[in-house]
Amino acid sequence: MVVEDDYGSFGWVIGTKHEIMWDCEGTARGYPMQSYRAEGYGRMSLLLFLKHYIRCYNIKPADELRVTSYCDNSSLLKAEEAFHTRDVDSSSWYLKPDHNVIMTLSEVREGLPFQLISQHVKSHQDEKRDFDDPTRPEQLNVLADHRAAASKTTEFHP
Repeated sequence: MVVEDDYGSFGWVIGTKHEIMWDCEGTARGYPMQSYRAEGYGRMSLLLFLKHYIRCYNIKPADELRVTSYCDNSSLLKAEEAFHTRDVDSSSWYLKPDHNVIMTLSEVREGLPFQLISQHVKSHQDEKRDFDDPTRPEQLNVLADHRAAASKTTEFHP
């Protein structure tokens, strides 16, 4: 994820232990633009992709299917889970600048045909280590960050 002035960028990667299956990059909008918001846009994009892919190909996931998603923004994951499970029930929640991102993530999660497991992963693991050294989720996060950076330099931003 990359943040600059009034827009940010995100990237995500879906992969197995040995291959990259899909990847994506895009622009995040809103004010104030922070890493929290850009990461939230990335999660929305990822979850909507999975939801629509499953629907488009008429895939019938097993009832007990669990999908693990990794994100390097622990604050976003905590807020998303708290709102989704309704551990937060206060009108002050709606005064937060990024409440719309969390509310949208919760709404998207409602329609997922699988149980979403969200876990935190350390960011920027390529800055101090060779790419082969981090865990696979950390490697995928590095690739997602590279997608976000590429989006920042290649997309048209009016």
